[in-house]
Parts: sequence; C-alpha cells; structure tokens
Amino acid sequence: MHSSDTSAQKVRILQFAMLLGALVFAAVVLVFTRNGEMPPQDVGPVLPWLGAGLAVAATIAAVTVRATFRKQLQQQPHVSPGDRAARLGILPAAILESAILFNLVTWMVTGSQWPNAVAATLPFAVALAFAIKGPPAD
Repeated sequence: MHSSDTSAQKVRILQFAMLLGALVFAAVVLVFTRNGEMPPQDVGPVLPWLGAGLAVAATIAAVTVRATFRKQLQQQPHVSPGDRAARLGILPAAILESAILFNLVTWMVTGSQWPNAVAATLPFAVALAFAIKGPPAD
C-alpha cells in the first residue's frame, strides 16, 4: 500500500472514531433524558439557539478550512502524505465535532431535543460525508 493511501486510511479511521464517539454520547444523552435521570434545567433560550448557530458556523468553517487547505496544498508539493491527510481530514472533523458535542451537551442540560439534537445532525452529516469521501487526492 502506498504511504499516501495509508495516511488517508488512518485519517478516515480517526474521523469515523470521532463520529462514533459522538453517536455513543448521543445515545447516552437520549437514555438519560428519557429515563428522567438527568432532569432538564431552565437555562433560557440563549444556549439552545447558540448551539444551533454554532452548528451552522462550524459547518461553514469546516468546509472553508478544508477548501483553503486543499488550495494551499496544491501549491506545496513537498508536504508529506500524512500531514496532507491530517490537514484535509482531521482539522475539519475536529471543528465539526465541537459543534456536535456542544449541541449534545445542551440537549442533555435542557432536556429538549429541538433545536440541539436536530442541530447536531448538520455537522454530523458533513463530517460523515468527509469521512466516507476521504481526503481529496490532489
């Protein structure tokens, strides 16, 4: 296997692991909020809407960061395959993961699935698409 293929494969494994962690945490939140083990807190409307805004902003930021790094890397042929895969895969995934986890924690605190559980699906879907597609080849 070529070293760039190995690097891309490692990055995809990391991306899927990050998404799996978010899914497991979502399941924990769902169980705790449904069983009444985590009573909802009245935090007002700001926190849930902040989470929804963060989901949109993080998604735009991750797509922008990935596109920007891709353009920069096209002009830098000396960058190692591992560094290339990390820049195009892990950094955007980390941005998206922060929005996912923020929304899941807000869901857990408020007990309200809307807007936070729903808002977490936007960055999750983009992160999943990045992980399935893998880092761009060029």
